[in-house]
Amino acid sequence: MPCEDPTGQRSGTRPSGPRCTRTTSPREYPLRWEEALAGGGEYYFSPRLIDLAAEYSRHKRLFASAADYQQHWRFGPKPERRYVTGWDIGLVDATVGITLDVTEGVFQIVNMIYLSPTDYAEIQWQIENVARLWPGVTAVEANSMGSAVIANLGCKVIPFTTTAASKGRILAAVHRQLTLQCLKWNPSLVPQLDAEMRGYKLKDEHIRQDTVLALAIALEHAAQAYHPGGDGRILKVIYW
Repeated sequence: MPCEDPTGQRSGTRPSGPRCTRTTSPREYPLRWEEALAGGGEYYFSPRLIDLAAEYSRHKRLFASAADYQQHWRFGPKPERRYVTGWDIGLVDATVGITLDVTEGVFQIVNMIYLSPTDYAEIQWQIENVARLWPGVTAVEANSMGSAVIANLGCKVIPFTTTAASKGRILAAVHRQLTLQCLKWNPSLVPQLDAEMRGYKLKDEHIRQDTVLALAIALEHAAQAYHPGGDGRILKVIYW
């Protein structure tokens, strides 16, 4: 099943299988954040969806920078790569930054920063450094200590406020991209993310979720890699 990228071009082909249409495809993801919060089953992301995220993952390693990534792949002809990084901020919990390559319709995790333990100075330096090494969109959680971090940054970022509504919406978007097989990572390279995705529950007060939220924040702002200043909502999908 092709996925439409933000430029309107189709790329990324789903492995062969039954053809899906708007009327025959089973709906495996919530359409509204209220449905996401209501949920179904103990775990929000099924093991099958997470296993599918590892299929056809492009990468055998993470990359230190956009230059390292593009040299490794030697894209030709070289399109302008589009990157978006999402940051979940914490001191007691971990601070996590996840960078996605959103150039094609299938998004790939190309870098992850996991800081625990950490402090304000290191968090600020890492956000600025990743923004320099991966030019594109940087979105930072603005709740609580996140607002203090943002106020002292020397790079442009998009603040993201986590509420019950916004959290449900961005989690639903992750679920939707996984269902469409348009979000990929290599679990051996990001084992913390893979484990947190498998263990994520809607009643999440006592579970680790820092990498899940960093991924969701990055995905929420993917469209802004193409349309700076837009609302940041995720791209449309074409059914065939």
